[in-house]
Amino acid sequence: MSAEPLVTVAAIYPASPIFYVSYQGHRYLYIATPQPLFYVYDVDEDGHWDLIYKDVLEDGVNGNEQFYDSPSGMF
Repeated sequence: MSAEPLVTVAAIYPASPIFYVSYQGHRYLYIATPQPLFYVYDVDEDGHWDLIYKDVLEDGVNGNEQFYDSPSGMF
């Protein structure tokens, strides 16, 4: 989540695609990288992350990701 304008964030990450989604008045910025460190899921699509997995090796989705957190408390 960021209060920074999209153009400011894009200047920080010039080689990465960036997009944003507004959830109930909050703007979430997503910075896409080939192998991200975290993968997040909003299982019930209510705007709150339900699962976060950490990819320690940053080698893409291949089954070695580790459970990191459940911010919504669902899991």
